[in-house]
Amino acid sequence: MHVHSTFSSDGKSSMNEHCEIAKQKKLKSICFTEHVDLNDKEINLGKMINKSSQLFNVDEYFNEIDNMKKRYI
Repeated sequence: MHVHSTFSSDGKSSMNEHCEIAKQKKLKSICFTEHVDLNDKEINLGKMINKSSQLFNVDEYFNEIDNMKKRYI
C-alpha cells in the first residue's frame, strides 16, 4: 500500500502502469502515496520550482485518480 507514481520525484511508473500490475496480480486495491513537500527550506530532489510553488499539481493528480477509478473499478 505504499506506491509512488510519476507524480512523485522518485516515482518511475505511471498510475496506469501500477494499476495494470495490480490487476495482473489480482490485487483488490492499490494506494498511491505521493511526495508533496511544502517545506520551502528543504531540498526535495528538484521538485520545487521556486520557494512558493512546486511541480506537484493537485488538480492533475486527482483527475488521474478519477481516470484510474473509471478504468479499473
